Amino acid sequence: METKRIETFDDWKDLFQAWQKNINYDTQLFSSVLQGYEFGDRFAGPKQTEIEFGEFAGGPSGRTLVR
Repeated sequence: METKRIETFDDWKDLFQAWQKNINYDTQLFSSVLQGYEFGDRFAGPKQTEIEFGEFAGGPSGRTLVR
């Protein structure tokens, strides 16, 4: 199997499906057990870009790089 950098969920999904083929996994079995299920990303980015309260109110939320 080739080495590929995973940068997005779709990259991961493609790699997962390639792995299933590589091990000869019966994907119909997977589909029959989890009928109607589709892989999809379940987490979104933060809704707020600023901290809303406390000593750091108005500052950027999340981690930032120190330069």
